[in-house]
Amino acid sequence: MSEGIGRSGRLKILLVEDNPDHIEIIKRAVLNQFENPEVTLALDGQEALNFLFHPLTGIAKQNHPDLIVLDLKLPKVDGFQVIQQVKAHHLMRSIPLVVLTTSSRNEDRERTLALGVDLFITKPGQFNGFLKIFEQIKSVLNHHHSS
Repeated sequence: MSEGIGRSGRLKILLVEDNPDHIEIIKRAVLNQFENPEVTLALDGQEALNFLFHPLTGIAKQNHPDLIVLDLKLPKVDGFQVIQQVKAHHLMRSIPLVVLTTSSRNEDRERTLALGVDLFITKPGQFNGFLKIFEQIKSVLNHHHSS
């Protein structure tokens, strides 16, 4: 159970991504790196927030993910806003959060790191690049759960 696994015995990942091609590649890379993960997909930032918090009360839901992987450029609510809300909530702020984006802008990297993300990664062009990314993410999870 070194992967930061939740009570169900499976690593629970919230993937927040709107590009269908990236969704498939990311899912393949996740399945390659983690044993039997439970991946929940949110297609936009609002869907992610609705998954994490009760929409009417804003109270954090009890069954939160072990890892959040999100893009910055999302419909409805952008990744920056999702990060701010997650990191502002005392029950959510310790969840490892990885930004996986097409942006290579230094301002985006600095802003997300200042908000408290664990990793900022520019999406690679090849599947092997995604595999390497999830090796990095695995080490972040191991570090989170050993501290």
